[in-house]
Amino acid sequence: MNLWNLKAHIYSLRTSWVFSWILEAEKKNLIKLVSKVGKVKGIILDIGSGTGHTIDILPECRDIICLDKSLVMLNKLNRKRGIHTILHADALNLPLKNASFFFVSSLGVSEYLSDHTLYFQEISRVLKKGGYFLTTISPSNIWNMLRRSWGNPVHTTTTTVIDKITKQVQLSKIDELHSLMQYQYLFKK
Repeated sequence: MNLWNLKAHIYSLRTSWVFSWILEAEKKNLIKLVSKVGKVKGIILDIGSGTGHTIDILPECRDIICLDKSLVMLNKLNRKRGIHTILHADALNLPLKNASFFFVSSLGVSEYLSDHTLYFQEISRVLKKGGYFLTTISPSNIWNMLRRSWGNPVHTTTTTVIDKITKQVQLSKIDELHSLMQYQYLFKK
């Protein structure tokens, strides 16, 4: 059983008062970034949808494909928000056609992936020219070191590394905002 299938049963605890102010700051930054996009024509791809806690901040669109590696998480999302298309898949091997989406989001995912280059290559591959990518990364700081010490397999990185990778895969940074445990980015292809 994968880690996320186990975590799905207690995932809602993240919204407890202890973590809510951290999550609220991240959400405010993401809303600021999304406001730069406007209405999206077509379908949005949301990678790492989990239980759907960030779907409400995504731009207005026709439909959202919610992708996650955990079937348990997707089942919780499906019961909660039955109007979205559900796809069980891995963020590093997306079973989708090239240049399929004008908007891709992947929030709180990159920190659990050891290969950030492959991650950004896959996003760039499925993103249409002129499309947007909303994502977060976990910087190397005391808070993320604490998360690792608590058993979370957090893969931190730096803005320098992200800038280098995104240049290689032809993604331009529109904006970058920071909160306590994450950096939020909006890229354009």
